[in-house]
Amino acid sequence: MVAMEETTLWEAASDGDLNLVQTLIANSNGTLNVNSTDENGYTCLSAAASWGRIDVLIWILSNGGDPNIKDTDNDSVWHHFANNGGDLTEDVRQQVFNILKEARVQENMVNSDGQTPFDVAIEEDNAEWFYPLFGMTPPPPKPDELMMLEQTLKELGA
Repeated sequence: MVAMEETTLWEAASDGDLNLVQTLIANSNGTLNVNSTDENGYTCLSAAASWGRIDVLIWILSNGGDPNIKDTDNDSVWHHFANNGGDLTEDVRQQVFNILKEARVQENMVNSDGQTPFDVAIEEDNAEWFYPLFGMTPPPPKPDELMMLEQTLKELGA
């Protein structure tokens, strides 16, 4: 375990260390709260959701966490979840999804790149699990130029 003074609030949230998250906020003399952001605008909410830290996620939302807060790239918690949630088990993904839905996190917010969380899921090859959480069928994958070139070469017998 990293010493408390060396651990940021966002690391504690990512690690799922609820006690440390609470302690860091309590000992900050008002400089930190559940909506505080790091230098990139990354929030504890996004950290907890991305890493499937259910207890931290619930605590943040129960203690004034803004479910629709965005980082400096205008990414929402859904954007971060669509990007990183693929490493979570199906059960944990479902729990995170249920918690965020219950918190009424807006689903179609657009980031600075003009992407919705659904676009991010496609870009990160996570549409296969992200779309079904919303009861949607993921769009068919788009072949990239290399796949198209390989197909052409096969057709030409090369």
